[in-house]
This record gives sequence, C-alpha cells and structure tokens, in this order.
Amino acid sequence: IVSLLPELGESRLELPGPPGDERGALRCELETPHGRVSVVTTHLTWELDGPQHREQQVIVLDEFARANPGPIPTLLTGDLNCTPDSLVHQFLTGRASLDGHGTYWRDCFARRHPHSDGFTWSARNPYVARSIERNRRVDYIFVGPMKDDGPGAVLHARVVLDLPGHDHVFPSDHFGVFAEIALEQVENGV
Repeated sequence: IVSLLPELGESRLELPGPPGDERGALRCELETPHGRVSVVTTHLTWELDGPQHREQQVIVLDEFARANPGPIPTLLTGDLNCTPDSLVHQFLTGRASLDGHGTYWRDCFARRHPHSDGFTWSARNPYVARSIERNRRVDYIFVGPMKDDGPGAVLHARVVLDLPGHDHVFPSDHFGVFAEIALEQVENGV
C-alpha cells in the first residue's frame, strides 16, 4: 500500500493455506479530509488447482477487512488469483456463500464496466505469454459497505499499466486496476 495520505496505523493477518505457501493481508488506516479509511490488500494462493485454499482465505480476509469500520467504506484490494466466475469472487460480491458465510463488496471495475473483460493477466504482456492460463481478470479493488450515492460510490475505474514503457518493457507481469471512490455524499448517485 502506497499512499500520500497520513497513516494512522496498520495491522497484519496470516491467511490459511497449503504448507509452504505463506499468504497474508495488510490493513492500513489512512487519514483523509473526510475521516479515516481502511485499505486492505492481499495476494491469495495462486495454484490453479487450489480454489479450496482461496475460498478458506477469503472468508478470513472478509472478517479481517470488515473489522473496525470507519466513516468511509473500506477498500479491499489485491491479486485474488481467481476470475469473476469463481466462488471467491461470487462470495465477495454477494452471489454465493462459503462455508455458511455471506458478505457483499462492490467490484469497482465491474461497477463501471459491466460488459468489459478487464484482463489484468494478459497475453499482451510478454511476462505472461508462456503462462498456462492467460487473459484473466485476477486483480481487484472492492469497496464496502456503501450506499449508491454516499461515501464509497465508484466514480471511475479502469485497467492501468497495460502498456509497455518507452523501452518496450511492461512494469509488471500484471496490469493494475485504478478506481476513484467518493469519500463523501455524491450528487445524483453513481
């Protein structure tokens, strides 16, 4: 988490997972002109045959991210290593339960681009070209809880860092996701 806003504190969480694959989450409390906002980020298990681990991880992650809410909705970000049709994404967006748990987070990119693929793991990137599974959206920014016209409304979202630099090198094997989130009441809703 990189921020120009003052940091009020941080906490860390160790996520469950397969032996030898240590994963965690980081929460930073940031001071904005409108109050405190929590930003949580993670990187879930990547193995293609490990959805059960990601499902266990996201249940714990959801509880961690929802703890101690501030006046502004929490931002949940990261490389979830799963696509929007996965149970992990369906759980986070309120379309499925996992192990008797339910939740709802708004997927910022999907909110602004419901019919776009938004690939962040793309064959256009030479770092990914030889990967088994290409052209997937696996990186996300979620916000929750929120009202349509209150703090947390998604004003804009897009895929970024999806073009090489002047040296023809991409900055990462993943493209990034950018979202603009309202920190106060929005006129006419979004």
